[in-house]
Amino acid sequence: MARKKIAFLTAEPGQIFQHRLMKGIFRQCNKYGYDVVVVSQFAMPCIIYNEELEGEMSIFKMMNFEKFDGIIIDTLTITLAGAVKVKDAILNKLKDVSAPVVCISKPLGDYPAVNVDTGNAIEEITEHLITKHGCKDIYMVTGGERDSIAIERADGFKRAMNKHGLNCEDSITYGEFWYNGADGLANDIKEGKVKKPDAVVCACDHIAIGLVKKLQSYGYRVPEDIKVTGYDGLSEGAIFRPSITSYIPDDEYVGALAVREIHNKISEKKDEELLEKESGFIASSSCGCPVNHEYVFKKFDDLLTDRSIIDAVNHPVDLMKFNGAYVLESLTGTESPEECIEFLTHYTYLFEPYEEFRLCLRKDWLKVDPDEDRLPKEVMTVLCSISEKRPLEERKEKAFNGLYEEDAYDIEEIHPHLFEEREKPAAFFIFPVHYLKTVLGYGILECDITKEPRPDIVVNSWFRSLNTALNVTRMQYRLRSFSEFDVMTGLLNRRGMENRLKKALDKSTEEEDFFAASIDMDRLKYINDNYGHSEGDRCIRDIATCLSSIALKNELCVRTGGDEFMLIGVGVYDKETVRTRIDALRNEIYKASLHYGKEHRFSASIGYSMSKVKNCDVAKVINEADEEMYKEKSIHHKLDKNLYNN
Repeated sequence: MARKKIAFLTAEPGQIFQHRLMKGIFRQCNKYGYDVVVVSQFAMPCIIYNEELEGEMSIFKMMNFEKFDGIIIDTLTITLAGAVKVKDAILNKLKDVSAPVVCISKPLGDYPAVNVDTGNAIEEITEHLITKHGCKDIYMVTGGERDSIAIERADGFKRAMNKHGLNCEDSITYGEFWYNGADGLANDIKEGKVKKPDAVVCACDHIAIGLVKKLQSYGYRVPEDIKVTGYDGLSEGAIFRPSITSYIPDDEYVGALAVREIHNKISEKKDEELLEKESGFIASSSCGCPVNHEYVFKKFDDLLTDRSIIDAVNHPVDLMKFNGAYVLESLTGTESPEECIEFLTHYTYLFEPYEEFRLCLRKDWLKVDPDEDRLPKEVMTVLCSISEKRPLEERKEKAFNGLYEEDAYDIEEIHPHLFEEREKPAAFFIFPVHYLKTVLGYGILECDITKEPRPDIVVNSWFRSLNTALNVTRMQYRLRSFSEFDVMTGLLNRRGMENRLKKALDKSTEEEDFFAASIDMDRLKYINDNYGHSEGDRCIRDIATCLSSIALKNELCVRTGGDEFMLIGVGVYDKETVRTRIDALRNEIYKASLHYGKEHRFSASIGYSMSKVKNCDVAKVINEADEEMYKEKSIHHKLDKNLYNN
């Protein structure tokens, strides 16, 4: 029986808040024996422009959430700065889903949220400023006025101020949970519109960092002139000068709480146990306390050892090594789609330590229009990479790369491997593959859930390189199509045939054969003269369709001239099979011609020849096929002449 699967919807999963949530989710799911599938866009919705956002948020639109047993939504991240498009896309996908949905921090639509009161932390920070540093004139900067988290933290500030009888009626500024959140307050202090406060309590570290920078640019010293505190315990805030006094939140606990809520809805065995909280107040130099060196050094070390999937001891792959691998340069320098996919395989080691990686592209990824924003209906796995730590035999059996359109499957399935039985719980990450708003597919990264994996800037950079490389490959393919393909029929032209035939012959073995069939449409001039060139073109396209329908995967369908075609193949052939297939082609052409009037009907003259690849004279074989075709054409011409004379 397949394990239950919990989907976690988020954005930019390498950030500390999202990572803390995932740690709690991973630990609690591992306890219950559940798989976790993290469905995520790479960038925050609020900091990317519209076309890029369309491509990023496609990952939520492509997922069939009916396949999951429960869904957790990181509402705070995906709705940051009012990202309405992402919120609406997710709500639209979930409207018919029967599985329980739990949000983190604040509700989304009618879905309930789990949370801890972050106002208590802000109350503790404010209390510290009042009792430890004697601050009385204190301001607070928080998020939007209607944001439940912003209000919750403002309430904590009010409780501390009211407890000590301090006025705070006009001391709260509402803005954004971002670096620019306190710009208005800083400007008002500079211009004297607001009396310089003793301290400013910021609802998050991003606001605190932005405020300190702004105040310093205006000549104020922090903490000597104005004390500043944050919330979130970010590494960036810890190593900032001055180091930001902050609070490590209960995010891991909340992540675990969300899983428990779902577990108690989908399991007969209820559970009340949760992880121990790993949170607390961190005093540092931005409020006037001594620098918390142990905390700062730990955060600095976290930044230095940041990994694509963290494992600082065994796999020290960092951004410098990623850049040194010249991934983008290598991928964009490939000469064909097949070579690009093959090269991608060489760079999956940058994900280490991972278990398996699969790249799933839409079936028409090479041909889809650059301005197309339509979602794919079918996808195919073009790459499967297995970790080098896995047994060699398993890697040989499962790993592959190639463009196998016949293996495409409905996107509603997400990926068959995701729902296979496995010995222990796993963590999966599903990321969008796109270029701007053109959706190409997604990548699925499987990891050991016990290692609490964290895709950070290395994974982000890998996928950005992938997106660019695939788009370059698509553009090169389109350009080659103009020079190597016939516009009217979509078949190869002579140049395209020659290029591919050379490669096929170079890869062939001595036991294989070279096969060529020459096809020439009959009566094209008569149709053009009597029914118009548009009808003649229509007949030509029908011949091309018939030819493609009987062609094998290794064969080349070519339009060599106005009414002339060729079928070329390198492989194992025998005369009887070839004769049967040529008869099948004649039959297809006959059936296609029945759609036209009696005098309008067309046919084709066909000749073929073959030879062993060893010491093969390609030109001679093609000439022999042409000669056979002309013999048949002469017969057809006489029959037509007799028919119309009668």
